[in-house]
Amino acid sequence: MFLKNIGVLGFDPLEKVILAALVTEEPILIIGRPGTDKANLLVYISQALGLSCKKVNAAMTSKLEITGMPVVKDNDDKITFISAPYSVWKKQALVFDLLNEAKPICMSVISSILFEKQINGYPMETLQYRWATMENTDLFNSDMTAFKRRNIYLEEELVENFAFIIEAPTWDHFSVEEKLEGFISGFTHPVKELNNELIAFISKLKPLYEEQLLFPKPKLAAYACLVTSLLNEGGVYVSVQRSLQLLRNLVALDLVNEHWNGEENKDKMGDTLLLGLTNTLTQKAFHENIPDRLIQAIHRNMMQQLFNEKQENDWIGIFMKAGLTEKMDMLFDNTVDKDLKSLAFIHFFNHSTITERAMLVFSAQPILHRFDILNEEAFNMLTKCFKEILHVDGEIKWLEYTGNMEKGNLVWSNCQVYLLTLPGGQTSKRYKRAYQFFIYLMTHDKLIIDPRYVEEALNDCFEKCQMILKFRKQEKLS
Repeated sequence: MFLKNIGVLGFDPLEKVILAALVTEEPILIIGRPGTDKANLLVYISQALGLSCKKVNAAMTSKLEITGMPVVKDNDDKITFISAPYSVWKKQALVFDLLNEAKPICMSVISSILFEKQINGYPMETLQYRWATMENTDLFNSDMTAFKRRNIYLEEELVENFAFIIEAPTWDHFSVEEKLEGFISGFTHPVKELNNELIAFISKLKPLYEEQLLFPKPKLAAYACLVTSLLNEGGVYVSVQRSLQLLRNLVALDLVNEHWNGEENKDKMGDTLLLGLTNTLTQKAFHENIPDRLIQAIHRNMMQQLFNEKQENDWIGIFMKAGLTEKMDMLFDNTVDKDLKSLAFIHFFNHSTITERAMLVFSAQPILHRFDILNEEAFNMLTKCFKEILHVDGEIKWLEYTGNMEKGNLVWSNCQVYLLTLPGGQTSKRYKRAYQFFIYLMTHDKLIIDPRYVEEALNDCFEKCQMILKFRKQEKLS
């Protein structure tokens, strides 16, 4: 809508993210391969907005070139700066290219500019936009023969302060029309006139954004909160600070989408939320691969919970409420996505009692492994617990009683009495697995009040697994 009109090609899928960053005036990080024109993106946009902009090569510049020479005037406690060619004091937009290669002595100054809009405590009153770029870390091989760099990765604390982290498009991301247009007009041939439509659009949304930040839409806040919880449970670390940043990003993106011209060009709420989520996560700055299917599974579940009136579509919610044998049936439902099952299992594992968790793991691990039901993350969690049950490493606390009561552990004594009542005696499979299960619970300080109830529930789980295995074999034969 706007970017093509100012000569920027290839960024169409990220246009709403870029517009949201212009509305919030928060810094963004652009990651990309050399030659993707990522450093010039803000330069082109600034020309369209009528803002003075400077591109600073963070890898080559010095601290004095950025700030200018500090001077203390006679009889004056204030420091002034003699402007240098690269000084940034009166600029309205700044982009720091190759930020991950900046010299350590410069990084503190650049960070202060990016995230505080000040230098040495002096505010940069005219500065609005602060963007930075870094090259893709997959360009650096293990022995560093391909590229010699000062730094490969940015500090995690630094990346946390960027609002959006986006990836610049490569040749494969360009449409056929954009490739042809690029060769005709030149890929780096921006339109230098003011774009009054873009100026009006950003100016209109800025006060609305500040207003909605005070009272964000409940569903946006719920989405940011619940997605953060599920990502962390799924092994993807998202900090509290990042979760709050996600909410701010979603508020801005929702406004951009709501005021986007043309109903046919507006994204559905789900597309907007997914766009915000994928471009807020910091892992791409460290070349940490988050499976798309995991993000998609989490996102779909959140959409079903928050935006679908039919609550029966909340698969994870139904899974959590189901009994153990019902959970097994749900895990073997071929119509459900593997990553959604894995996410549900991880959620159950982290929020269930030790008894429930151990029952499901002990009975179902072999067939879950055999039929490849869970992804690697969930299966590793399952197998670790399974091994702990099989190879118990712990102690049963020995309790002393006075009076007519015998010495020993009364709870364990009750378990032993019940075990002797099981059909088949001590040589039966049922006896052996119940014995092993009781030992596991006791060494984890679990009080077994009713051994019969626990063992019968465990046996039901094993019988369910046998039924599933029998059904799968018959299904295969047919």
